[in-house]
Amino acid sequence: MPVLHTKDMLRHSYQRARRVTLAAMMYTLLLTVVLVMKLLRLHGPTGQEIDINPHEVSSLREPSEGSEGHFGPGTQCLIFMTNGKVNAVTEHCENIRGMIEEAKE
Repeated sequence: MPVLHTKDMLRHSYQRARRVTLAAMMYTLLLTVVLVMKLLRLHGPTGQEIDINPHEVSSLREPSEGSEGHFGPGTQCLIFMTNGKVNAVTEHCENIRGMIEEAKE
C-alpha cells in the first residue's frame, strides 16, 4: 500500500469534498426544477393518466368529425406538443386552455 504524504492527503480530501458538494448542488437544483414545474394531469381515452408540461404545448384542437377511427372513443381534445407528438385526451380543449394559462402564471 503506498504511503501518502500530507500534501497528497489534503488534495485527495479536497477533491472528494468538492465532488460531494457538486453532487449535493446538482440534486438540489433537480429537486427545485421538479417542485417548480407544474404538470397538467389529464386522461387518455382508455383512462390512463397523462402528465403534460404546459410550456411544451404548441396547440390544441378538437378532433374533426371523420377522425373517430384514429383516436379512442371519448377523445375530446388533441394536444399538439412542441416535439411533434399528439396526445388525445378526454378533457375539453376549453378546460385545458384554462389549465395551461393558470399553470404558466
